[in-house]
Amino acid sequence: MGHLEQLRLAFVRASPYTPFMKSMTGFAALEAEIETLKLSLRVRCVNSRFFEFKPHLPPDLYPVESEIKKSIQERLKRGSVDLYVHRKKLSKSASANVVADENLAKNYAKTYKALAKSLKISEELEMPTLAKVPGIFNVEENLKLSKSEKEFLFSSLEKLLAACDKERLREGKAIADDLNSIIGALENEVKQIAVYREEANADLEKRLHSRLEKFGLKAEVDEARIAQEVVIQIDKADITEELLRLKEHFKEFKRLLKAKEEVVGKRLDFYSQELLREVNTIGSKSQHSSITKHIVESKGMIERIREIVQNVE
Repeated sequence: MGHLEQLRLAFVRASPYTPFMKSMTGFAALEAEIETLKLSLRVRCVNSRFFEFKPHLPPDLYPVESEIKKSIQERLKRGSVDLYVHRKKLSKSASANVVADENLAKNYAKTYKALAKSLKISEELEMPTLAKVPGIFNVEENLKLSKSEKEFLFSSLEKLLAACDKERLREGKAIADDLNSIIGALENEVKQIAVYREEANADLEKRLHSRLEKFGLKAEVDEARIAQEVVIQIDKADITEELLRLKEHFKEFKRLLKAKEEVVGKRLDFYSQELLREVNTIGSKSQHSSITKHIVESKGMIERIREIVQNVE
């Protein structure tokens, strides 16, 4: 087991809190019915930069689509949301009307009698025969939602979203534990960089003296001038400010992971970019081999963090 994996396991076991943040990924399904209506609902959420609603509704629910979207957006602030709704009116709802196409019936009877006369058939047209003609009688279903059915729809939708939210919170906790473990490991890498900082400054001074000796210039250059040049070079390579900013970024990142706020994904993404920028700056300033090794490890961890936070609401 690698050092990073050990740190992750240790943190997960010791994690003292339950985060409030949510994943943008979730799924839930629900079936419910009352005397007049049966509903089948499914919701599927995936990550997206913004809130996107993709309804898959029967035509009779188009009038309440905006209300459905509003109900969903009250719970799901970010992410792409697919909602599937299937409904079936039950017989107890008396939602069907039988209507007759009188014009079609008249035309059929007229043609029937004309044909009977032409063929010299005396059989009379009776109602049972007429009823068998396609299109004479039609069943029209009343698809309009009653007040009670609309209330049932939205109460069912609320239950569906609550189930989806539970799944998103569960995954959010797993994400938070993973992020905390990586941040803990990243902090250790930065601490090692800070340890090697003084060694890197000393190496810089040694290299300057070595170059002067190599070209036979040390005896010709005043010690005060050498000391001044050392200070200038060390100041250019100094990483104190970057280390301080990294410390503050770690602090804010961990605060967001514990914050009782619903939407933290965008801010986590921002701080992950800031972490990468500071580490890249340190890498460009320092040529010390030990620091370079920790920079490479740190960048790998930050890329993993950036990948994970893309799924946080």
